Amino acid sequence: AIRKNTRISDIAARYGGEEFVLVLPETDIDEAVVVAEKIRAFVENIAIESRKPARGVTISVGAAACPAHAENKDELISAADRGLYVSKRSGKNRVSVSRS
Repeated sequence: AIRKNTRISDIAARYGGEEFVLVLPETDIDEAVVVAEKIRAFVENIAIESRKPARGVTISVGAAACPAHAENKDELISAADRGLYVSKRSGKNRVSVSRS
């Protein structure tokens, strides 16, 4: 889902057990939200057929950008993580930007 919805210059990596990080160089927060929403919608439309009946999968996403939300990588990860928890608390299967 990530590869099909990102550019060759974007960097994706697993960040913990079920978490991924996606670095989008030269991308502002509005553009990052568009990419995240494309990935979220793509995942939502995948049917997992290993179980009967087939089940869907959803993702929750937190988005942040430099320098709008952070001045260094640690602050950026924290800001994206805050957005992730906003998504989870708001019903999941959504993209959220931390405004704090």
